[in-house]
Amino acid sequence: PYVYLHYMNSTSTSVVERFLYDAVGNNFGPGSGHLLAVTIPGGASHNGSRMVADNAGNFILTMGDHMTGSANVQDPTMIEGKFLRFDPLGGIPADNPIPGSYVYNWGHRNPQGLAWQPGTNQLYATEHGSSSNDEVNRIVAGGNYGWPSVTGSQTQQGFVAPVLTSGASNTWAPSGATFVRAATF
Repeated sequence: PYVYLHYMNSTSTSVVERFLYDAVGNNFGPGSGHLLAVTIPGGASHNGSRMVADNAGNFILTMGDHMTGSANVQDPTMIEGKFLRFDPLGGIPADNPIPGSYVYNWGHRNPQGLAWQPGTNQLYATEHGSSSNDEVNRIVAGGNYGWPSVTGSQTQQGFVAPVLTSGASNTWAPSGATFVRAATF
């Protein structure tokens, strides 16, 4: 009966908070306060902020680069440009790629869409490019998606390449993602 929220507070810090829903009173109890054991900086934009549950009961939360400088994105000890994975109480899952860290993968600019592909248990994300080269990425634990070293369809050893891009002359500005199964759309 919990609702999990990710939001920016008045001090420009990102907060992950859990609220208990009371079905009898049709209201929410007081929040848990920030669940994670790290401070998450926020930015004027590029905050990512999509959150989904995985099949192990943990949460995956996207973090953009917060426009704080792209060097932080490639530093696994920083929060910017990462996917964070945590358990329902805010702990670090033992099987995270970096022991003792919330970091699930890194090298992202501003991922805002996150969806599980039905029947495959594969997670995909959509991500904003800088002015084009928006991406659809297959999410891999411990993967480095290359921002800012590579963008769009560029490839380089050690980086996970996108499965689809908008190209160098187009932009999608993808703010979400979902899979639809239908004969017609």
